[in-house]
Amino acid sequence: MQPRRWRNRGGKVGETLAWSLRVQLCGHLAISRDGVRVEARLPGKQGARLLGYLAVNLDRWVTRDELVDAVWGDSPPPDAGGALAPLLSKVRRVVGTERIDGRTSLRFVAADEALVDVHWAVDALHRAESAAAAGDWRGAFQPAHTAHLIGSRTFMLGHEAPWIDAWRPRLTEVGLRGLEIHARCLLELPSESRAETERLARDLVHEAPFRESGYRLLMEALERTGNRAEALRVYEGLRQLLAEELGTSPDPQTTAIHERLLRLDSRA
Repeated sequence: MQPRRWRNRGGKVGETLAWSLRVQLCGHLAISRDGVRVEARLPGKQGARLLGYLAVNLDRWVTRDELVDAVWGDSPPPDAGGALAPLLSKVRRVVGTERIDGRTSLRFVAADEALVDVHWAVDALHRAESAAAAGDWRGAFQPAHTAHLIGSRTFMLGHEAPWIDAWRPRLTEVGLRGLEIHARCLLELPSESRAETERLARDLVHEAPFRESGYRLLMEALERTGNRAEALRVYEGLRQLLAEELGTSPDPQTTAIHERLLRLDSRA
């Protein structure tokens, strides 16, 4: 899933940007066109799935047969092509005819003034990871927060289809990686709240209990607030979980933090 880069756009959560079209596919479907909410004008769940499939495949040409499968799955109407045509016309009127290009094959046209939240989250994660790799924790903070907020919502909520099932874990991973970087930013930025770092690290452990990076963040956050005993308990809980469920042990990075905590504890 390659990031889609927008030119001349900010990335701050809550910032009002001059998008002429905003499509929210994560969580409850929402469409805003020139500042007006228009998702209620879609032709039911079939129209929502049609738009969702085109928008998530931003700038990719999609055949009509592919769209029929995305909308109706294993139960297409007898004249699927005939049923697709009016559905497509109605969706075009909702988002703007210029947004959906083509006739035999179709694509949702990428444009700097049109935002699709899925691609915005992927781009935000890319920016956050690049900034984090450079040690720019302040630069990573907002895009990581954006990736986490979008990725933590259920993709195409209220809809079920194989293509939707395929996208959900991908976006969950975007959300988890965003959460991890967000928590790391809070840990590394001296002015930020250690209590909030601990909360986010606990969220990461809860949402991904076999992801050791969450435990490492939590142990470090507890260490920095002087709660070394609690940090050691976190490690022990992870050790038991991995031994009982997977027959393995914590990786060297996690073990190194544990050993450092033990040394500090022995000096106290």
